[in-house]
Amino acid sequence: MMANNSPTANDIQTLLITLGYHNRRPPVSSTLFFAEATPPSSQQPILLNIYYTTRSIMTYLNHPTSGRRELWRSNAYESLEELASIVRNPRMHSGKGYRNKNKAVRGCVGCGMMKERVEFSGNQWRKGPDENRCLVCVEEVQSLRSSSSVANEEESDGDEGDDEVLIRNLQNLNLRNNNNNNIKKEETRDSDSFSTMTPTLTTDMLRQHDRTMNTTTTTTTTVTPPISTTYAAKSS
Repeated sequence: MMANNSPTANDIQTLLITLGYHNRRPPVSSTLFFAEATPPSSQQPILLNIYYTTRSIMTYLNHPTSGRRELWRSNAYESLEELASIVRNPRMHSGKGYRNKNKAVRGCVGCGMMKERVEFSGNQWRKGPDENRCLVCVEEVQSLRSSSSVANEEESDGDEGDDEVLIRNLQNLNLRNNNNNNIKKEETRDSDSFSTMTPTLTTDMLRQHDRTMNTTTTTTTTVTPPISTTYAAKSS
């Protein structure tokens, strides 16, 4: 929590612009990011990260012999005047800086808290103060991503299951329709066959019957003499 008399973000913005700095990126997690507007010739600009809730400062500057390096100050200022003194002379050692590698302190862009190096992974620490997240924040981000991924997979599985059920029902419906059509075709074919065979069978039977009747009639007429002739012969 900020003290009641601590400079606000707007106060710090106004001061840094007055001292020749500009915003190099939007604020993140109570952290303001500045870069030197007009660095000396052939030198890279000085970078400042000001964590206004903890009044801590990260200065990334050019060292005469060691090249570019970071200087961290925790609880570095209590007023705008103290902050202005540091910004005017960023190489000033106030006794609040951390120069021991293992005890180095850096702000997390996730939670905005100042934390020691051991509270960051090696990969996050190498990303630099503009991007690094502490172990706790990284774990929270991974947990959120995992939960989101599981939810998406479950939603996808549910949709695929519904599609499979729909496809199976359609296939069963088509199969039933095909079976019904086949049964109707068989019934029609049997009916046509019966209708075709019946007249032929009936005609043959009639013709055979006629021939049989004619033969019987002829035989009877030839063999059996008239009764009246036989009777007349016996009488004479």
